[in-house]
Amino acid sequence: MEQHTECVHGKLVNSEVVSKTQIAAGHFQVGLLCPYIAHNATPGQFIQVRVNRLHDPLLCRPLAVYRTKGDVFEILFKVVGKGTRLLAEKRIGDTLDIIGPLGTGFPMDGDFRQALLVAGGMGVAALMALAETIGNPPKSPFKKGGLDERCFTRGGLDGCEPDLRMWPNTYAQSSRSDSCTI
Repeated sequence: MEQHTECVHGKLVNSEVVSKTQIAAGHFQVGLLCPYIAHNATPGQFIQVRVNRLHDPLLCRPLAVYRTKGDVFEILFKVVGKGTRLLAEKRIGDTLDIIGPLGTGFPMDGDFRQALLVAGGMGVAALMALAETIGNPPKSPFKKGGLDERCFTRGGLDGCEPDLRMWPNTYAQSSRSDSCTI
């Protein structure tokens, strides 16, 4: 099923949608069967997704690799325009052309005794693979905004508890000095 074509920094591969969950209004988590990307992506890398073969929209959509499980990798995205709307309309069994993995992942040198993972809005998608790679550091606060809490409780960051703390968006916008106390 998988086709490979060499690209400058990744490969053009064909993937199959194997899961799709609407995790909040306008937010989706999609699982894609693509062994090449699932086994070669590192935390912090991204992919480019062509949402249809008609070249409309012309440009691919860049999306962070949210997490990997075996031969499947997941993406997390918010519908903000035509490209992500078309992506949200994909069904299980549909195929997508993807270029990846792309970019330089997070540096993973050193011993992580504590990790502070901070992101806003859809930036949280890039941190899941990092949080899972680090494991359960003694304290791993996760300050996030823009997404419903369900995003991280449906098989997401639950594995990092009890060392993981998340603050709702109200804290992220708060002027309280203790909202990020570790």
